[in-house]
This record gives sequence, structure tokens and C-alpha cells, in this order.
Amino acid sequence: MAKITKIISNIIFAISIILLSAYFILRFMGIAEIYKVKTGSMEDGIHAGDYILIYKKDKYDIGDVVTYKKDNYHVTHRIIKKNGENVITKGDANNIEDDEINVKSIVGKVIYSGKYLNTIINFKYAIASFLLAMYLFSCYFFKKDEESEVTDEKIQEELVVEENSEKEEIELSQENEEEKKKDKMKQDISLIYEKDKQQENKKINNKKKKEK
Repeated sequence: MAKITKIISNIIFAISIILLSAYFILRFMGIAEIYKVKTGSMEDGIHAGDYILIYKKDKYDIGDVVTYKKDNYHVTHRIIKKNGENVITKGDANNIEDDEINVKSIVGKVIYSGKYLNTIINFKYAIASFLLAMYLFSCYFFKKDEESEVTDEKIQEELVVEENSEKEEIELSQENEEEKKKDKMKQDISLIYEKDKQQENKKINNKKKKEK
């Protein structure tokens, strides 16, 4: 279980690092940015309080929702008309068109808004703490599993050594038994030989007595 948790947390961390690295690189290059929408002019698509991710492009088309800079603030509306290098935008919930602007004023096109982006930004500290806690717990239990595996391996090795020792003792005992059997056979053969020799000597002595 700890291994699975560690793998999952590592994958989540890797994905998070890749996405954050890509975002910060693009932001550093002035290509991507995140803004918070303060009004409901783009209801029902984009709500007040939603976060939007914008991406800078070389060309914008009618229908694109873009964020452009006006005076000291940013506006996020949809392009409804194009006139060469100028465009006219309008909020989906507005009845009046915006003033014509130059495309150079556009910061970028909205490529994502609300939902998961809101959750990630609003609960970024809680999410970061949870991921870190999950990672630390997985490391702790993974270490415990490794220690348990090492202990199991040692126990297994000890069992194997003990089993081998028992086998060696059994083999040695069998060898001793065989040696004893061989020795006994030798003694029996020797006794038989001695007995036969005694009988032979007795016959020879009896024959000599008769000849006398």
C-alpha cells in the first residue's frame, strides 16, 4: 500500500512541478498569465470571482475571449468585430459594445477559467500541505516496508541456513551409520574368517594325530 501511495504522490508531484515550471517559464516570457475577474460582464461563461488563464497569441479571431489593458486595469470581453489591426469587444452579459482597441493592447486569449483553476488557487496552501503530508507519510511507510522486507529476508536466510545445517547433520548422521555398518560387516567377516581358520587348524591337528 505504501509503495502505491508513494508512486501516486510522486506522479502528482512530477505533474505539478511540470505544470508549474511550464507556467512560470511562460509567465517569465510574457506568454501566460492568471487574472481574477471582478465583474459579471461575461456571465454565464465566466463569473465574477473566477480566475482565468490567458495565453498570448500573434493573431486573434472573432469569437475569442481576450483580456486587454485599458488605462490602469484589465478587461476580459469577447471579440465581436475586426477592423485591420483594431478590434471591438463586448461582454456577453452587456448590451453595449466596447470602444475600439488596437490588438497590441490585448494581453492574451482566455484558454481556461473557473472550476479547477479556482479550486487550485483558492486552496493552494491546503493542497500543497496535503500533498507534502501524503509524500512524507508515503516515505515513512515505504521505509517501514523496506525495513520489514529486510527483516523478512534475514529471517528467510536464517531459516535457509538452519535448514541446510539440519540437512548436513542428517547427511553426516547417515554417513556415520553407513560407516558403522561397514565396520560391523568387517568385524563379522573377520570373525567368520577366524572361525574358519580355527576349524581348519583343528582338522590339520587331528589328521596329524591319526598319522602318528
